[in-house]
Amino acid sequence: MGPGAIAEALWGLAPVVRIACQRLEALTGTALDPVPPSWRRLALAAAALTVFDIAAAVLVLGAGAALPRFDPLWLRATIIAFAYVGANVCALVAAYQIAFVGRRRALRTIGVAPVRRVASTVAIYIPVLIVVTVLAVAITHAIGLDRGTTAIDTVDRPLRYRIVIAILAVLVAPWIEEAAMRGLLLGALWSRFGFWIGAVGSGLAWASIHLTPSVLIVFTAEGVLLAWVRRRTGSILTGVGLHGAQNTFATAVDGGGWAPVPVAGLLLVTIIAANRFVRTIPA
Repeated sequence: MGPGAIAEALWGLAPVVRIACQRLEALTGTALDPVPPSWRRLALAAAALTVFDIAAAVLVLGAGAALPRFDPLWLRATIIAFAYVGANVCALVAAYQIAFVGRRRALRTIGVAPVRRVASTVAIYIPVLIVVTVLAVAITHAIGLDRGTTAIDTVDRPLRYRIVIAILAVLVAPWIEEAAMRGLLLGALWSRFGFWIGAVGSGLAWASIHLTPSVLIVFTAEGVLLAWVRRRTGSILTGVGLHGAQNTFATAVDGGGWAPVPVAGLLLVTIIAANRFVRTIPA
């Protein structure tokens, strides 16, 4: 068989090869393209993140309490604060892996996305929050649930202690709780049962983990509002900021003084950085 005949035979096989390659590509794409995370997977990740956060508090603060006192005391407080932040960063990474390992990584499904309509959302949120809080507190008193408090008394405590508490309440809590409740859990319930059931369910779960009867109704109502904030702005980042602002005010009033203010500034920096980062992720 001459070269011309061989070339003609190969040319005749080209369509067959092309079809075979297309089918192989389709099969490979179907086999390797991961499916989106199920609502159960997202709910599991939310529960895991909450447990990891509690475990981080128990381990780090427990170890900190057992850590011998040494000078300078500021160094000891700094070690505890960095260890707590680091433990919760690890918790976020672990929850992310639980949610998305072997699944299509779509961060927007859990509210990690660029923000929009922030100013108008905040302008609506604040007055509605005030009204809802007054009503929720009144109902709480009326049914006798006004027992316990989530406040941490820092009156007359050293500045180093107040700053550590501020890091816990103003920096870590807003990120972890919004990622778990308005990110993972709301994303799970929303996709399975619809937005409003998801908002109430995630709000009730958030209120329940505080283990304080007096905030059960108040935090559930606030959780619904923060879920609405996520839906309207398309992101949990606005909720992180609002959550941090409320915790800044509460920490300052409970004896923290000006100590929460620089921590609130640090929180704002992390939100801006996160918003810029997610803008680089293709939709």
